[in-house]
Amino acid sequence: MIPIALYGDRSYNSDTIRKYMISGNNIIPGSSTIHFDEISKERIFHSIDKIRGIRAIIRENYMMLKNRLGRIPYLLDFYENGEIDPLVLIREYKTYQDFLCIVEPQIYKGVISEQEKVTLEYLCKTVLSGVRPYELEILKDLFEKAGHNVKVYTLKNINEITEDVLKQTDVMVWWGHMNHQDVSDAVADKVAESVLKGMGFIALHSAHLAKPFKRLMGTACNLKWREIDEKERVWVVLPNHPIAKGINEYFEIPHEEMYGEPFGIPTPDELVFIGWFQGGNVFRSGCCYYRGNGKVFYFQPGHETNPTFCIKEVQQVLLNALNWAKPTNKIDDLSCPMVASLEEIKGE
Repeated sequence: MIPIALYGDRSYNSDTIRKYMISGNNIIPGSSTIHFDEISKERIFHSIDKIRGIRAIIRENYMMLKNRLGRIPYLLDFYENGEIDPLVLIREYKTYQDFLCIVEPQIYKGVISEQEKVTLEYLCKTVLSGVRPYELEILKDLFEKAGHNVKVYTLKNINEITEDVLKQTDVMVWWGHMNHQDVSDAVADKVAESVLKGMGFIALHSAHLAKPFKRLMGTACNLKWREIDEKERVWVVLPNHPIAKGINEYFEIPHEEMYGEPFGIPTPDELVFIGWFQGGNVFRSGCCYYRGNGKVFYFQPGHETNPTFCIKEVQQVLLNALNWAKPTNKIDDLSCPMVASLEEIKGE
């Protein structure tokens, strides 16, 4: 497999491998130069999503690690030894317990109750994957306390969103990390069209790859990244902008995923924030766009494994952004009507 050969990654996590492919030469060690055309990338992405024999790969990986350690591995052992991503194992078997019941039945079969199994499955879906529902609750509570009516959609129901719901929505806040491809093209088109009609759109962190945001930008929206929990200092570069109201010259985020330039977006209509990271990279962290009758704000902080949304300055920025992005002139359709002239036109 190309990503394993080029990057030495043995996690088999499709989202991680996809990031490597998008980043290209930025994270290949040494001075090698590798280029993939768009068709090649699409074929590789398609292959990544449909890795064949993944269960056999998981078993083989498990046995190799078990023999190396001289014991049954913990889930953490897979991560610490750079082996298959525990998330891949969980996606295939729901829990590590279920997997062990298959490969080590004499030890693990029947040792937990059905209720314990249900609890374990829930923890694997939320804690292990970094999907933290309380982050959504923090945002929901923040917005509601500020007087906003909030409705939450997740991957479970985002494709059920209707045009009527979008018509009633003043501002959509999109926070996505994985599985952007699971959002239907039809929904992405409806969201982008609603922005052109006047709805506000706020994209947070990894939503730079969300389908609606990419449609509104018209570019690939790629960037550099690094995940080592480094400090980020967010500088205000447009202090008089409404989104920067109440924010000092800068604020700091103790631990955040690094996003770095070049960032494949159009030149922002207004650049409000620039982020500096401890590792030396910089990034356009707060970008404003006007699209049709709507407004778009991209805000970089918000990695799913860090409590970024608990930071007061981040919360203030989000509240300011909601007020800035709300509609000022919403229209019902995007037609091109024929109109009568204002003045009488007489022929020769």
